[in-house]
Amino acid sequence: MEAAVNKGYLNAAQQFSQSYVSLSQLCSCMNCRSNVDGERGYTAFCLLTLIPTICTLVRAMSTICMQQDLKVQPTRSGLESIYWNQRDAIGDPGDSYYDPVVDGLLRPWPKHTLSFAQMLFAGRQYDRGSGSGNVVAASHSGLCFCLHTLTEITSDPQRACVVTVVPGRIEWNGFMYDMIRDQGEWKMSTPRQGGYNAVSMTTVTKYDDLADSSTSGLVAELIIDEIFPESTSLSAFYRVLTAAFPGRHFSLGAAEIWAQLRVHSCKL
Repeated sequence: MEAAVNKGYLNAAQQFSQSYVSLSQLCSCMNCRSNVDGERGYTAFCLLTLIPTICTLVRAMSTICMQQDLKVQPTRSGLESIYWNQRDAIGDPGDSYYDPVVDGLLRPWPKHTLSFAQMLFAGRQYDRGSGSGNVVAASHSGLCFCLHTLTEITSDPQRACVVTVVPGRIEWNGFMYDMIRDQGEWKMSTPRQGGYNAVSMTTVTKYDDLADSSTSGLVAELIIDEIFPESTSLSAFYRVLTAAFPGRHFSLGAAEIWAQLRVHSCKL
């Protein structure tokens, strides 16, 4: 291991590619052995696809938080779904144009970690609503999946860009819900014309340099509202205001904060 870390990128990439070619000769899947008249039967999974699948899994698990005493574990169906999604994404790893380093090992991180966590631990994701980009939390299959920015405002990408997985359901005011998502911009900027008026406000004091250091008394309130006419979804956003400018505020969604910090961390 010490010898490996002391080598440069080009040397490591070359050795990885060589090992990848050697592994292809050992794989017994149908694609890798299509031109070989072997006596043994084919295997369902390709070793060449398993490598980037494992790499993707390791990278995603670094952003997923689980409490060990709750015994939340990935499911086999979830692992297989990730494998097949990976297979569809990279195509045929045996093609001549395929680069195992660039196209496999160094592929971008999963775009929607919340959806990835649902697929991994529940074998499916909650796909109702207007896409996964603004979903903050989801609950199904006996598990809750939540972006950390829903419970804490921070500008630290390593602490903010985390998905928490715990057993349970989403409960608010004594009712069960399946999903929480950012409130639409049109709802943030215009008065409510109808629907439910019940809201829940929580003062958030755990924030660091997200606050403008030149502004004193900056307060963030988490606003939660029931989405009408959907009876199983909640909307949430942070309303940030200060006594220095009464009557003025700006709104940020938890998923929006998570996405912006994730983009920033990828540029570091």
